[in-house]
Amino acid sequence: MNNKLDLNKPVSIYGFGNSGKKLASNLLKKGVKIDFFIDQRAEKNQLIENIPCIKPSDVNEKIEQVIIGVFNRDVSPVEISTLLKSKKVNKIIGYHEINKILHGVVQPSFWYNPDSQLLGYQESIQQLKSYLADKHSIDVLENVIQYRLTVSISDHIDGDGLNKQYFKTEIENWLSKKEITMIDCGAYIGDTLMYANQLEVSIKKAYCFEPDLFNFEKLVNYVKSQNIECVLIPCASWSRDEIIYFDNSASESSRVVDEVGVPVQAITIDSFSANLDYNFLKIDVEGADLDTLMGAINSIKKNRPYIAVALYHRPNDLWEIPLFLISNITDYKFYIRQHGHNLIETVLYCVPLDRNLR
Repeated sequence: MNNKLDLNKPVSIYGFGNSGKKLASNLLKKGVKIDFFIDQRAEKNQLIENIPCIKPSDVNEKIEQVIIGVFNRDVSPVEISTLLKSKKVNKIIGYHEINKILHGVVQPSFWYNPDSQLLGYQESIQQLKSYLADKHSIDVLENVIQYRLTVSISDHIDGDGLNKQYFKTEIENWLSKKEITMIDCGAYIGDTLMYANQLEVSIKKAYCFEPDLFNFEKLVNYVKSQNIECVLIPCASWSRDEIIYFDNSASESSRVVDEVGVPVQAITIDSFSANLDYNFLKIDVEGADLDTLMGAINSIKKNRPYIAVALYHRPNDLWEIPLFLISNITDYKFYIRQHGHNLIETVLYCVPLDRNLR
């Protein structure tokens, strides 16, 4: 397949979610003509920004080149590419891959930054490899790096499934304690608690941090509907106890911002858990993951919990977070797993060796 896009001919975009719409807007600004949005949700005669919308079943030989406009954890670009190939589409370009042809049409987001010089951190990546506890972790790390470098669909690493995240991963001795007392940083609307409930995991007690008040209200409502003992904290986890600014967008990606935002109270896990015993620390806080760990390190040394922390929110998280923990805690084993597609839900698992003896 010849994947060299011909910008003198119209293109179509697969997916009319937020990513697809932003991509279309930026392509139009560059003078690229867009024939169709292709999306399973398309309705008859639907237009978005005056662009006709069609279902994948309506794709025919007249559609020669498609750019994938999907960037989420649930849909694999490999699956989309396979579908389009079955429809005889001749040229298929990945979501981030288009930036190599028209720089700037896809903006930095999560781990993706086209100006980040990943190769400059090879020493840190090699150092991390030497500490990983199994070949699977090394393979995941290498595959993640490869896809970041090429952003080619052929190098994409599909996730192993969100149902394996946090509680049912195959990692040796992971959460071997029957009853879990958990600190959940980035509780969102209770999705981690939902996973635990669906998988019949025994949560003895959960301390849940969620600073987005819209999400917090939904979290409160979920906990009310369940028989779970929870302490709900409408604060951000952070490296210091202070007021920070927050993008209160009522979404799964609400995050700390530098200036413009809603002021929220941030506290450290160290100060919160001074007299608290817990055995599982989960951190997924949209870019504040390393800061949260910095504010939790004394508590971690005291309690020696199992730790699951996201590695995909910022480009450097992939190596900076593991190496921070490796340099600060002893007698742990470290594993990396990829649960979602598009390098989303990349998670570091830290297993305390002494927990396995109890």
